[in-house]
Amino acid sequence: MFRLALPRPRWQRAALAFSLAAFVTFLINLVFVLWATSRTTITDGVGILAEQSCPTAERWSTGIHVVINALSTILLAGSNYCMQCLMAPTRTEIDDAHAKRRWLDVGVPSIRNLWSISRKRKIIWGLLAVSYNSIIFTSTPVNEYFVFHTDTGFLEARNISAMFPSLNDSPRFNDEAAQRWEALNDAFRSGQMEKLTVADCLTSYRTPFQSTRANLLLISAGDVGLEYPDLYTFAYDTSMIQPSSWMCENADRASPDDFSCDDQLRKIKADEWRPYGRAVKECHSQKTEESCKILFSASLCWIVISVNLFKGILMLFVAFASTRDQPLLTVGDAVASFLAHPDESTTNMCLKSKKDFIDCNWFKSPQRFNAKSRRKFAAGTPARWISCILFFAVLLTTYTLLLIFGLRQAPGDKNVITMGLGLNTKTVLDINGVAPHQQSLIPYTLLANTPQVIFSLFYFTYNALYTNLSLVTEWDRFGDRTGAKGLRVSSAPQGSQRDTYFLHLPYRYSIPLLVCSGGLHWLVSQSLFFVNIEIYDPSYLPENVMSMTPQWTNIDDNGSIPYEINFSSGTLKTCGWSPLGVALVVAVGFVMLGLLLVSAGRRLRFGGIPVAGSCSAAISAACHPNLSEKDASGELLRWGVLESEGDEREMGHCSFSAQPVRAPVQGQFYQ
Repeated sequence: MFRLALPRPRWQRAALAFSLAAFVTFLINLVFVLWATSRTTITDGVGILAEQSCPTAERWSTGIHVVINALSTILLAGSNYCMQCLMAPTRTEIDDAHAKRRWLDVGVPSIRNLWSISRKRKIIWGLLAVSYNSIIFTSTPVNEYFVFHTDTGFLEARNISAMFPSLNDSPRFNDEAAQRWEALNDAFRSGQMEKLTVADCLTSYRTPFQSTRANLLLISAGDVGLEYPDLYTFAYDTSMIQPSSWMCENADRASPDDFSCDDQLRKIKADEWRPYGRAVKECHSQKTEESCKILFSASLCWIVISVNLFKGILMLFVAFASTRDQPLLTVGDAVASFLAHPDESTTNMCLKSKKDFIDCNWFKSPQRFNAKSRRKFAAGTPARWISCILFFAVLLTTYTLLLIFGLRQAPGDKNVITMGLGLNTKTVLDINGVAPHQQSLIPYTLLANTPQVIFSLFYFTYNALYTNLSLVTEWDRFGDRTGAKGLRVSSAPQGSQRDTYFLHLPYRYSIPLLVCSGGLHWLVSQSLFFVNIEIYDPSYLPENVMSMTPQWTNIDDNGSIPYEINFSSGTLKTCGWSPLGVALVVAVGFVMLGLLLVSAGRRLRFGGIPVAGSCSAAISAACHPNLSEKDASGELLRWGVLESEGDEREMGHCSFSAQPVRAPVQGQFYQ
């Protein structure tokens, strides 16, 4: 009977576990997509998952995204684990690199190693780097509504054309306007309009996204005194950056560049409210049922499912890859290998540090010992520090410019705190000239996820640097002659060896780093995000969904807003940004970078052993024990000056050893 032989190395068993998790995730996603597409009609690649009240939809959306984030975290962890295993060099690859006077990274994610690993591993590594995307989003419902300003006497009229003949010749009054008025008049006379106090009217309509109320009748305190009533009809429009601007006294003279209304609305009182220069006695409002949709992108679903399956297969390849030459996943693995089989390329280099090999100093000559304590900063290469700070600078500069110029263009009050997180009419990106039927989900999704790419590059180098700080701290402790330590290895521990941390990062680093990175990822998603807004016209028929008009409202020669607004069917797709989210990303980014720099600036506790970091050559140079200690890797180890075995070396030699060692003497030469 055929039996599948499971991989023996623990790192491959872990890769197999991640692969199985990826296949389970694939099945969950596949079942979801088949279920979702079978119960709804897909329009323009988007389907309706559910239509509920907005609070319920928000809770469902949050719950679904928790599940998505959990699944994506599993895939991300599995991808990162397998990618680091693929990048880990084997002993053969290290020996080949050292023979060419090049060194590789051990125990940290490294692009440097990609040039030395096999082509097959390079291809699998690159494919695993494909990210897992979110495919669920909600729509924001917004009601277009008309505002009619008149008096109670006019509301009793039944034939307004006969009552005001001059309206027939007015460009501001046509059949469509008459139909709107008659429908609203009928609703008022039949008691379908809810009477509101002036204060309640202000509160109800002073909102950036009106989704619970519709058409509005403003009843003046006295006789309007006009030849015909003002039919102020306002539709929610991308050009109307302040959708409640009609509530301000100078609304009929407003222009797209006049943003003073936003400040007025927060300060205005009910007894002082005079929209269009007239006092209001009462309001009559149409109440609507708020309804939000949970949507899914069918096209993105199938892309994600395909990538999901592909990742599972790739992880399976990693799990069952040939194990003839085991990768050195940790510094402990490398030390154990070099103790068992010392590297001839680094003999007589026992005091060489990472900096020496960065400077291409491969000369086999005695060196003077300097007991000066080094800072942890030396663990990272200059290139890694520069790239980390560069990616952070790009992220910081982009977000700072967005904050400065975005707030400069935003209307009204520019208080970052009061704007809050999430969607705000002031910070919806302008889509001038883009018709709704020309809008596509993909470009806006890519735009919204661009900051995530920059952050991922920053996090990749940031995580590698923190791992280097962990390595140099662990490495430094072997220089303590008073207490020996066992190696942390990725394979099954032997003797005094210990299990390694997950990818060689201690929990005191990994847990805060996980919390910070998770929080920053969420803040980045809240700072620039995809927006899907459905606009309902004043008839509020379920099938009659209207779109914002994607251009500035035209202003006539007198500086007034025209009454006629053209509608086009569809939904508005764009991106929005949050000033508070941007500010928090910048603040948290500074905190993370500050913590890294503070940690890197601390001095090593013992400082006797040369700083090796993740440099394979520096690790190898410290691992040339006496001939009798080839099996020392499973014992408690120290680093220091070895006792002579009778060959009477001309000068001292330092190495890892299970035997008692002496501290190097300041100013003395060793090789």
